[in-house]
Order: sequence, then structure tokens, then C-alpha cells
Amino acid sequence: MSLELARKLPNAKFIVQDIDHVLQQAPAVWSQELPEAVQMGHVQFMPHDFFTAQPVRGAEAYLLRYILHIWSDENCVTILKHLKDAMGPTSRILIADHVLHSTAESGQLKSAPAPLPVNYGVAHIYNNMHDLNIMSVMNGMERTPD
Repeated sequence: MSLELARKLPNAKFIVQDIDHVLQQAPAVWSQELPEAVQMGHVQFMPHDFFTAQPVRGAEAYLLRYILHIWSDENCVTILKHLKDAMGPTSRILIADHVLHSTAESGQLKSAPAPLPVNYGVAHIYNNMHDLNIMSVMNGMERTPD
């Protein structure tokens, strides 16, 4: 996602964080897909364990893409506390993850139009199946806005 954002925001600077063995692949991908961002120093690659203190302080935004859904509530709180401690007064946390629609009406999400069920019914089955998979494999979960 940061690669696509860098294409849309060519003057923005990005620090891509992940565990070391995953991050080792990133420079080659970025050098092939968006070499100018690498050459101009608009992207850095930083190994990081989200369960330790966030080393990047006061960033404009912290983007978590498909991070929280694989962890339990307690682990998510730990990850978010580390970000909170690193944030500046105008920093933002952006979360890009699956959101489950409940079968009950929610003020947080737009319900499906009639005659579909509130949660879009079978059209939403992938997210529900993904939730079961994450729950059984990682003890994580997809979340509702509530």
C-alpha cells in the first residue's frame, strides 16, 4: 500500500517497517517498481517488532495495513500503545483492515440497500471466512466498528 501511496504522493517520505526477514524483500521490489523514490531517499526500510517501542517519533501518520486483524485484543492494545507513545500532537493512526458488518444495524457502517441483508449477506462471506481462519490459526479476529 505504501508503494501505491508513494506513486500518488511523490514528495512524501515513507518508512516501511516489518519484521526483518519480510523487510529484506522490500528494497528490491521498490527499486524495480518505483526506483526514483529509493534514489531520492523518499523511502526507508526499518526492521521493527510492533510489540516494542516505536522508534519513529512524531510521524505525520502511522499506517497499519493488515496488522491488527491477526492479533488478539490484548496484543492490539500493546501495538497501539506503542504508537500512542511515539505520536506527536498532530500525528494520526490510519488502519487499513477488514471490517465486519454485523447483522444488526450499526451507526458506524452504511447498511446494505434493501432487499439485501444489513450485512450484505453472502456477498460478505469472504470476510467472515477470513475471520474464522485468522481466529483458528492466529487467535486474532476481524473486527466490527463497534
